[in-house]
Parts: sequence; structure tokens; C-alpha cells
Amino acid sequence: MKQNIIANKSGIQDVKSRILFVLFAILVFRLGSHIPVPGIDYYKLQQMYSQSQGGLFGFINVISGGSLARMSVFTLSLSPYISASIAMQFLSYAIPHLEQLRKEGGRGKHKITQYTRIFALIIALIQSIPMTRLMISMGVVIDPSPLFFAVTAITLATGTLFLLWLGEQITERGIGNGISVIIFAGISSRFPEGASQLYEMVSTGEMNVIVFLTVMFAVMAITAGVVYIEKAQRQIKITHPSRHQVRSAPSHSIPLKLNMAGVIPPIFATTLVFMPMTILNLIYGSGQSPMVQSLMRALSPGQPFYVIAMVSAIAFFSFFYTSLVVNPSDIADNLKRGGIIIPGLRPGKQTASYIDDVIRRITLFGIIYLSFVILVPEVFVRVWQIPFYFGGTSLLIVVVVVMDFMSQLSAHLLPDKYASLVDKPNKGSTKQNLQLFR
Repeated sequence: MKQNIIANKSGIQDVKSRILFVLFAILVFRLGSHIPVPGIDYYKLQQMYSQSQGGLFGFINVISGGSLARMSVFTLSLSPYISASIAMQFLSYAIPHLEQLRKEGGRGKHKITQYTRIFALIIALIQSIPMTRLMISMGVVIDPSPLFFAVTAITLATGTLFLLWLGEQITERGIGNGISVIIFAGISSRFPEGASQLYEMVSTGEMNVIVFLTVMFAVMAITAGVVYIEKAQRQIKITHPSRHQVRSAPSHSIPLKLNMAGVIPPIFATTLVFMPMTILNLIYGSGQSPMVQSLMRALSPGQPFYVIAMVSAIAFFSFFYTSLVVNPSDIADNLKRGGIIIPGLRPGKQTASYIDDVIRRITLFGIIYLSFVILVPEVFVRVWQIPFYFGGTSLLIVVVVVMDFMSQLSAHLLPDKYASLVDKPNKGSTKQNLQLFR
């Protein structure tokens, strides 16, 4: 009994230490996001950012927790690593060598992780060079010397590598996926500023109280909908012929998430749609021709062409990613080898065709769901001119990260429940033990 109590206390203490480490790592990230790159005129920088905060810069600034607007050492945040990890995930299904590593288990996964880090460093260097040139061309640099160019580019790439290391430490010593926790911390750091601006708009009469309540209700409704859909599954019933006549045989099923693609399609779609507008803004600046101005207006959030482009990009990446990750033929072959069938279907091609049809319908539902979550908050921004930071892709990322964090926290606390289960039979209370599993 004493051993169980000691084990229970040590388990809780371990969870507490892990949570404290996560909080400490977030504090380090937030402090670093306020360390500026030397040699920047921040008054001019704020003016430049205010003109382009609705595009790709605004998306990166939200993920980085405002680091881009301050031009801090964490300006690039983890966006290079996100691009590298998603690209490596795609390549691991397209390149035979990477596909073989992916199937080798822990050793192959470790090798792919190393490749991802190197790829992230290359992307960070590539992104830091035009970012530094942009600062020089926009006139926000006090002394645009070659030394400033080299130091700033290396500093921005190093900041990304430090965040990558910090995220790995959170994964190892804390709770949850460290990269996701840092992204969550960056996005959530913008909430107080947005709430303050909303309160100021309501108090000054710029926003009607009814509109404010409508926005708050919409935020809660969309968040609840995201949680429900992310947990929802489509169950495909399966059975074993040799056990079909056994009444007590448990029913089995293949679970398929309704949103199988996750947050990858919105991230890629946002980058793809905003990229032309960002490039045009960098090339032409304030001296834009009427044709360029009309094109940028068409790509602005809320415009019909923007909505069509965003939905089309989400649909493309959803189908593309799902086709890479889930192979109906492989699932059908595995079921056939195990002697398992879907009731009413023949093993082999007929089973694969049915699974493929189910996945296509699920993917179509996921496209509608993702498009709704991404575009509805932008309607609020356009119609009521609100600082809606908690919306779109950021909302999806926050909810998914919180759900993953709570799932891993429950996994860490599970041994404590089993320790209590072992201790309680000594008191002869079987009924209390069963409550632990409810």
C-alpha cells in the first residue's frame, strides 16, 4: 500500500514538473520574441507592417506571436520547419528511399527527422535573405551595410533553429508536441490584444453590443464545432468469418477521422493564395500599376476570387494529402491477409473500392468543414472590422493542439489510476475500482 502511495505521488510530481517545464519554455519563447534584430527603425517598420498585415506577413505574424511586427530574432518562427516537415511527409510517400525509411520504425523515423532539420535550416536561410532585403528596400534599416545583411540573415535562421531545439525539449521533458505548443503559444499571445481592441470598440460605440455578443457566440459555436468534428470518426464495420456465428464475439470496426487531412490543407492553401499578393507587394511596393492593384484587390480576403481560390486550394491539398496517407488497396490487402471482411463485400478489389468511396465522401465533408472554418471568421473581419485573431487557420491549430495536449496529459496520469486500482482491492471495494474506467 505504501509503495502504491509513493508511486502515485511520484507520478503526480512528474506531471507537475513536466507542466512547469512547458510553462518555462513558453516564457523563454515569449521573451525571445521581444529581442529585436539590431539596426532597425521600428517606427518605419510599424508603418510598413500596417500596410501588409492582411497578407502572408499577417499569417506569419500571428503564428510567430507578433515577432514579425517587431522584427525580433524569432521573426521566421517555425514556419520553415512547418514547410520542411510537410514537404518531407509528402516526399516520404513519393521517394523510394524515404518511403523505406518511413517503414523501418524508430531508426527510419530518426533519420527522416534529421533530414527535416537540415531541410528546415535551408528553408530558413532562403527565407531570411529576402526578408533582410525587404527591410533594406523598404527603408527601415538604419545602416544597410553588408554586415547588417549577413548578421540579420544568420540571426533569423538561428532563431528558427533555437525554436526547433526548444520544441524538441518540450516534447522530451514536457507534455505534448513541442513544436505545436510553441505555435499555440505564439497564436494565443495575440488574444489579449484582440480582446482589448474589441472592448475598446464596444466602449467607444464603434461596435454595437449586439454585434459583439453575436461575435462571441460565433466564436464559441465554431470552437465547439471544431472540437466535435476533430473527434468524430466514420466507423467501417468489419468481422471475422470464423467468429461470425459466435454471439459473444465483439464487433470491430475501422475508424476513419472525418477530417483526415488535419491542418495541412489550410496552411498550404493560405500560403499559396497569399503568395502572389506578397510577391507583387515586394516587387512593386507603392508604385503599382492599375492592373496590379486590381489583381491584389481580387486576391484580398472576402473577395469572390479569393474565396474561390482558397476553397480550390483546400480541396486540392485535402485530396492530395489524403491519397498519400491512406491507401484503400493496402487496407483491403491487410484485411484479406488477416481473414477479415467487411460484411456484404468480397475481399480484394470490391473492399478497396468501397473503402475508397468512403474516404472520398469523408474528404469532401472535410473540405466543406475546413472551408467554413477558414472563411467565416474573415467575413466577421470584413463586415464588422474587428481584430479577429482567434479565427481561421489559427483557430484550427489552437483547438487541435489543446486536444492533443489534453490527450497526452491523460496518458501521463493513466499510471496513477492503475496504481489506485491495485491499492483499492485491499479494502474490498470492487465497485469503486470500476468507476476509474468510466
